[in-house]
Amino acid sequence: MVRPMKRRTVTLISALLYFAWGCAGVHVPLTQEFPFRAEFDLDGSIQGKKIHYGGAVVLVSQTQGLAQLYGPGGLALYTLKLEEGLITIDDVWGVPLAQYEIPRTDLIGLMAGIAPSGPYLFKREKLSSQILTYTWGSLVLDKRLLPEKLHIRKSDGLDICFEPQGQTIKLNIFHGSDTLQLSLSVIQGGRW
Repeated sequence: MVRPMKRRTVTLISALLYFAWGCAGVHVPLTQEFPFRAEFDLDGSIQGKKIHYGGAVVLVSQTQGLAQLYGPGGLALYTLKLEEGLITIDDVWGVPLAQYEIPRTDLIGLMAGIAPSGPYLFKREKLSSQILTYTWGSLVLDKRLLPEKLHIRKSDGLDICFEPQGQTIKLNIFHGSDTLQLSLSVIQGGRW
């Protein structure tokens, strides 16, 4: 167990190293990545209940987008507004049900294959991958700078594994005891 004083010291040293090395960040030239459009199938288990939804997502930038989960007859049962680091879930009538904050405003760009452009603390090379460590977690990128794994440090953790297969990208999502599989079929944009 790390004592609070040691934790502050480690944080201070990390911050000093960050400023000493400059603003290290992943920079991918963007041309026609946005809008990113995809259809998806979502399967999994949340709080012990099995779920299955179809839907669609459109991202207009690394920080803004919209996703809808469809029910029978194509009715939009839930709408997820993705904007500036907040995910708001609305029901079929547009009434907000929940709101979640993500640690970086540009993390939703990972669905389009675009890594966050902000600064990281340090980078390690491992085989043909790069492991970037941030204050909020870590990200593994392949040699083309496409995401492979994301880990967000939280009390119950959040881990996402990306498996591109042509124009289909499978995301295996683990959050505490909840597990989800999201299969994105790319229609337009993205780096995949």
